[in-house]
Amino acid sequence: LGQDMFHDLSAVPCVTVELETTVEDCCKLMEHHQIRRILVVNEEGKCCGIVSQADIALKATAKTKSMLKEISRVGAAKAA
Repeated sequence: LGQDMFHDLSAVPCVTVELETTVEDCCKLMEHHQIRRILVVNEEGKCCGIVSQADIALKATAKTKSMLKEISRVGAAKAA
């Protein structure tokens, strides 16, 4: 997919992280924006990956799992 396609398919404004962003910071952004995926961009701002809740959950610590549960809980409440 091209850059423009990501913009069209994502929330506006698109929440992104850089390659050096920590897992904890990704979780904080997910919680703050109530999103389940974040685009990873390189130094030029081009997409080079996606971090999802599922990716994080596979390697999560207890603190991270708690943050993910909160994101899912609030997201489910908004959908209802």
